[in-house]
Amino acid sequence: KEQGQYHATSLETLRHMVGEGMGMTLMPELAVPAKTRKTDEIRYIEFTDPKPNRRIGMLYRKNSYREEAFNNIAELIKSVLPVNVFF
Repeated sequence: KEQGQYHATSLETLRHMVGEGMGMTLMPELAVPAKTRKTDEIRYIEFTDPKPNRRIGMLYRKNSYREEAFNNIAELIKSVLPVNVFF
């Protein structure tokens, strides 16, 4: 705790802190299962346009013997992303 601010490294911990009335937080929609949204005491508000976004990447160890498999996974991910999403 720092000047009235709480910190946590787990999204689930943050969600529980909000549920206990300890404040608010921002988190990825995927971090909260739909069934949880219907049963807990937290109000979930989606951003309107322009919605925030972030860049993510895929990481693996250099010279990994699984490099080919990882590249195949990356290609699969690219093939299912919307056209306006870059990977």
